[in-house]
Amino acid sequence: MRLVLFADFDLMAPQLSKIGFAIKELGFYILLALMGLAILMVFYLVLYTLSNRVNPSAFLQKVKDTLRLAFSTASSAAVCLCP
Repeated sequence: MRLVLFADFDLMAPQLSKIGFAIKELGFYILLALMGLAILMVFYLVLYTLSNRVNPSAFLQKVKDTLRLAFSTASSAAVCLCP
């Protein structure tokens, strides 16, 4: 997993050298992406809680390994149970 950080840097470095280090813009993009993910997480937890009447923290405790795998691989296909 530590190799992913270097691989990501290797992919981004040529692009950043072309456009320059726009730290403020990149930071704003990262902030917006994290806010969007947080909003989606809250929405899905509320939806799941209302439809199944389950404690959200208990649900997150049960699916934490699956969510960790999906986030670390950046792929929903990695955790899909479809054949």
